[in-house]
Amino acid sequence: MRHALRAAALAALAICAVRTACTAQTDAWRRYVNVRFRFGVSYPAGVLAPRGESANGDGQEFAAADGGARMLAYGTRSLTAAEGSSLREGYADHLRELSRVTYKVLRRDWFVISGMHEGKIRYEKVMVKDGVFKVLLIEYDPDRRSRYDPIVAHISKTFASTR
Repeated sequence: MRHALRAAALAALAICAVRTACTAQTDAWRRYVNVRFRFGVSYPAGVLAPRGESANGDGQEFAAADGGARMLAYGTRSLTAAEGSSLREGYADHLRELSRVTYKVLRRDWFVISGMHEGKIRYEKVMVKDGVFKVLLIEYDPDRRSRYDPIVAHISKTFASTR
């Protein structure tokens, strides 16, 4: 019984520590809205800085000051080199880019994949609406996983179409 209580207490402390660390790093959340492709995503301004929207207005790159992470949020009409690709084709194509897949889910109008890509952890969420793919891609160094995992979890929940 004592072991169960001790384990529960340690688990509660770990959850509080993660929530506190995530909140402390991300007190200043800002929202990026892409008008052209009608989506938005929130990001922690104290961790990720916008690098400027692309000239054609398809998206924005964000980077950590320490170089340990980057985030891309953009829209496109095709997920592969072939024009008119489907969500399923894009899913298969993007899975092949990962050297190791740790998580994958494919639904009717979205997918999420995560794994290793060129020595970094990659998280990618793609939604399709009205023939437009809305992409959130985040990469970060594996040795910074404890810092970025809770941030990525929160960012992914805020990624949504604006109409």
